[in-house]
Amino acid sequence: MKFLAKMKEKQMQKRLGGALFGLLCAGVLVVPSAWAASGPPPNFYGTADGIGTTDVAYSVTHDGKVSLAAGSYYEIYGGYNDDDPGQRVYKNQITITDATIAFYAYGGYSENGNADENTVSISGSTVNGEVYGGKGYEECSGNTVIVNNSTINGEINGSYSENGIAKDNKVSISGGSTVNYVYGGYADKGSVNNTVNIQDSTINGEVYGGYSVDGNSESNTVNISGSEILADVYGGYTENDGAIAEKIQNNKVIFKNGAKIKGDVYGGYDKLSKANITNNTLEVVGKDNEAKSIQNFDKLNFFITKDLIANDTMLKVTDTALINNAEIKAGVELGTKLNENDKINLITAGALKAENITTGTLTDGLINIDKGIKVAIGHDGNKLVGVINGTTPPGGGGTTPPGGGGTTPPGGGGTTPPGGGGTTPPGGGGTTPGAGSLYADADAKSPVETQSAAFTMLNLGHDLLTTAGYENAALAVDGEEEGSVNPFITMSANNQKLDTGSHVDLKAWNMNLGFAKKINNNSGKLIIAPVIEYGRGSYDSYLDNGTHGDGDAHFWGAGLMAKQLNDDGLYYEGSLRAGRMSTDYQSAVAGGIKYDSDATYYAAHLGMGKVVQLNDKDTLDYYGKLFYTRQQGDKVTVGTGATYYFDATTSLRTRLGARYTHQLSEKNAFYAGLAWQHEFDGESNAIVATTLGSASAPAPSMKGDTGIMELGWRVNNSDKFELGLGVNGSIGKQKGVGFNLSLNFSF
Repeated sequence: MKFLAKMKEKQMQKRLGGALFGLLCAGVLVVPSAWAASGPPPNFYGTADGIGTTDVAYSVTHDGKVSLAAGSYYEIYGGYNDDDPGQRVYKNQITITDATIAFYAYGGYSENGNADENTVSISGSTVNGEVYGGKGYEECSGNTVIVNNSTINGEINGSYSENGIAKDNKVSISGGSTVNYVYGGYADKGSVNNTVNIQDSTINGEVYGGYSVDGNSESNTVNISGSEILADVYGGYTENDGAIAEKIQNNKVIFKNGAKIKGDVYGGYDKLSKANITNNTLEVVGKDNEAKSIQNFDKLNFFITKDLIANDTMLKVTDTALINNAEIKAGVELGTKLNENDKINLITAGALKAENITTGTLTDGLINIDKGIKVAIGHDGNKLVGVINGTTPPGGGGTTPPGGGGTTPPGGGGTTPPGGGGTTPPGGGGTTPGAGSLYADADAKSPVETQSAAFTMLNLGHDLLTTAGYENAALAVDGEEEGSVNPFITMSANNQKLDTGSHVDLKAWNMNLGFAKKINNNSGKLIIAPVIEYGRGSYDSYLDNGTHGDGDAHFWGAGLMAKQLNDDGLYYEGSLRAGRMSTDYQSAVAGGIKYDSDATYYAAHLGMGKVVQLNDKDTLDYYGKLFYTRQQGDKVTVGTGATYYFDATTSLRTRLGARYTHQLSEKNAFYAGLAWQHEFDGESNAIVATTLGSASAPAPSMKGDTGIMELGWRVNNSDKFELGLGVNGSIGKQKGVGFNLSLNFSF
């Protein structure tokens, strides 16, 4: 195959050199006596039970697992396929601990199909060959390689596609590991959105966020923290056969915590110089980072951490820093001790090429950048310098930041963290972090408000089911034969204002379609009904600082409800529900972000009450209910490149109330009710992570009390059709009004 031929030509010496070196170091070439007598150890393959097998006939293609420890092994496969055309190998997992692998480790291997969502975890081990999250002929996506405190004498590939694309793969290396070469994704047709994270480790050879032979290489990330790279680093790389011009764009390279790169650093690279290399970004966090040279970056962002002092250097370039025509921004971490007109060396270089640069202030919008501090940026000889709240760039290079360089921070420079660690978020949002920690900007709360809107919609669906839904189910079977199934429909529309510490305006409607069945018993009758539910709504979130976000949400699910109605008026009820909630969000936060999220939900309730007959026309129903709703968490990436990790959201509510009903006539009835509701939880938590770090976002909460009033009317115009109309109002944590419509049909 064309791809394999190219690979052999390009990589053979590299791979053989690394592998042979590793083999020699490990003593593998000196055949142990056990091997001499019986041959090398067998291959291992994942199995559904996680035990693993040495017989390839029992290997699996999906959901396989194998765990190896304290021994020597040959080749390891989490999932395996070598002959079935188009066979996908997916969701397999390898765990290797304190072991030695002679040759290869594959999370998933497919000779003729895709390799997706496989994972390789290696700790305290040595691999003398290569490691692949997934290797396949077609697309390879969502694979993960995690290496901690280990030696990999070959290369690591998040994924390797022989005839497709590699996308959404991830490689994480940490804990003093040593690796020869690293590829987030390697593919023939394109490498997209792959990530390499290297922390406190050493890489002997090149590092590629994404590598493509003939296709695009875009949106890949290389994040290097406190590590040493002995060769070149590429955000995106395209081999390119010269036939077409490929796109190498939107790639990112990040240096932080004293990263040392002995080779050249490229945002994007095309071997034949025919590609469209654009919009690649270099981010530098903190001081004492180094590189031989930097080039092919259109954007450079510098995050000045609070441990920097005047004249510190963030990035030392020993050769050439080629940043002509680049957009350069700098921002300062909250709690800095820097004073007005203090200088920071953003770059010191052997040669600085910085013509036609544009400059500005970095506004992450999610992590704790001090928005009151501007950084004037310019070049001074072979230095790129940032001046804290300066009004004129040094050396006359670059452009003056808008607003003349900002304002002087209180006290003459920076803000002092209370108690020596962290700062209190403006406006009281969030909590005070400990020393040296990050916290999210107040605006980071806005994307989390989606979770409050979503679970409130689910609770409104729960309320509809356990009020009008139960009432309709009882009416649907009233007078019907035991065992007959009778449909009912219940709908509601609500306009709510949610007090979340800020507030959310929610407009939503819900629907239940159920089929009620009556079973007579000695105490009275049991009503059971399977239900299908659907809800849709829109919301607007408003923070106290005026930040606005909005979005839509919808859910669907199914459940089962049951209610025992005793002849003496006592009743018991319960329900179970499950389904899927989908939400979206958009706002101008951090220059404009948006996301889509999907999560599973579960809900249940228990209740009991008693209907007391006051006279021939009047009854009083008093009750108590307990509601539980849980929406699972999700991980979403927003437009800034930040990632939100939403925790599961849980609602636990009690409701105590009473309803008075007056029979106006044989076919008409009026009711009115009052209830008190208490929410015990209702907090939406999330971690927001950017290249600057991660922190807990300010958490909206629905914990508290709500008062509810209801009015309604029911009419039975015929033996086959019943109609109910109701209105409710609420005050407290939830404020607003709702309407419901009930329809029952008998056949």
